[in-house]
Amino acid sequence: MSNIGKTIFDHYCNGLGNTVEDLSGSTIEAEGKDWIILRTIKKSPIFIDFHKYTNKKEELITAWCERHQQLA
Repeated sequence: MSNIGKTIFDHYCNGLGNTVEDLSGSTIEAEGKDWIILRTIKKSPIFIDFHKYTNKKEELITAWCERHQQLA
């Protein structure tokens, strides 16, 4: 459970950030068993609660941190 320092490349994060701000480029700043705090490019803290998805937390974070290569 050490995701601190990872960069998010998903702009939406499955809507769990409850914000319209683009979350791409955010960094995971803090983490607990069922939550994380992102620091956005605009320096806003965003709290993401995984209490309903605790068993999928690591899977979601891994997917959000992957760079997706766009094909021409």
